[in-house]
Amino acid sequence: MDDKGELEDPRVEEALQKVLDSAAFASSKQSQALLKYLVARSLHHDDGSLKERMIGVNVFGRSHDYNTGDDPIVRARVGEVRKRLAMYYRSELTDQHTVQFTIPTGSYRVNFIYPASQPDTEERAGLDDEVESVSGKEAGSPSLMVRFGRWLVVCAVVVAALAGAAYYRQSHRVSVLDTFWSPLTDSSQAVVIYLGQNSAFMPTQSYMRRIRESHPFDEDEKRGTDVQLEDLSPGEKLKAGDVYVENHDLISAGNIAASIQIASLLGSQRHNADVRTGDGLSAEDLVHAPSVLLGAFDNKWTMQVAEVLPFRFKVLAGETDAIVEQGGQKRVWVTHIVGPNGAANEEFAIIARLSSSVYREPVIVAAGLRSRGTRAAGDFITDPIALSKFLETLPAGWKQKNLEAVLQVDIVKGVPGTAHPIAFSVW
Repeated sequence: MDDKGELEDPRVEEALQKVLDSAAFASSKQSQALLKYLVARSLHHDDGSLKERMIGVNVFGRSHDYNTGDDPIVRARVGEVRKRLAMYYRSELTDQHTVQFTIPTGSYRVNFIYPASQPDTEERAGLDDEVESVSGKEAGSPSLMVRFGRWLVVCAVVVAALAGAAYYRQSHRVSVLDTFWSPLTDSSQAVVIYLGQNSAFMPTQSYMRRIRESHPFDEDEKRGTDVQLEDLSPGEKLKAGDVYVENHDLISAGNIAASIQIASLLGSQRHNADVRTGDGLSAEDLVHAPSVLLGAFDNKWTMQVAEVLPFRFKVLAGETDAIVEQGGQKRVWVTHIVGPNGAANEEFAIIARLSSSVYREPVIVAAGLRSRGTRAAGDFITDPIALSKFLETLPAGWKQKNLEAVLQVDIVKGVPGTAHPIAFSVW
């Protein structure tokens, strides 16, 4: 990746390094590289390099003729960087005297927010001289000075009111977020985050060697990175030696993304997280520690906890994954496939906050019918704005009760958008 040389602005360089070293970015070298690229190109006003195709080529190693419509990696990763920036500025004790970065939705250009600077001594002295000069000239016009003083008072009151309203909105959102998570964070135990597991047949080394030898792969694919397997030809068969069973280490991308968001949030609240997968969680563990359960059909503990909830996961007719309402209107939500390879334009998920579960300890569930739904559910319960708007619609007293909601998530070119609650229950 060509990073366009030095940043040439020590303030931007210092601020960028703090962001890259933060907990929000330290776990993702790809997000670090992407943000560094976007900051450098934006600082140099290099609009040509900020186009989706050029970012794909320069940052992610795509070919110059790759199809951006079929490969949304840039849009997805920039969205991830936006979320990590929001997480950083929300959770870190950021220095108000450093430059801040924002990436507006629909753009890849970074906006630089420079801290307000105080005038230096000479400028301050000059300003004082000007004020004294004006005061001397108008000394015989008290009405003008009175009006000027009143104008200053009015401005001060307006500014204070606006600042107070902004502070209230932000502090209120944060306090609502803290309240939602309080059943878990009030515990002295580390919060267990369980990601579940998947079972699959994986290609063996000998099969992959045959694929590399029989296909015109580029150098990265020959080294084993970014290998895209094609559909089998009609009549083509896989032999026993071509695949092996993987029952423990395969975790859905959506579960991983959600766990990063939640672990970062818990860290910002000075609370420890204990991430588990596969066989690393037992019923005994759930009895002694609060937990977050991610994923549905790939997480047996989610399925057990949700069994008695107003909205639960169920396999219909032995083949269709669904969310079903156990009482009331008996509603059912399923993912409707609209394209090849399981593509869909919407997903559904469940979030639940249980002050006491069947395992006695508090549990929070964030689980989609599929991986993208789980990712969106994880985003929703760590987003102070979206979560606050939802919680403000709940009946009084929800803070001391259990709650569950069904979320609908729009999918645009494989990337989940903001989740919207479409049904909920409080008890």
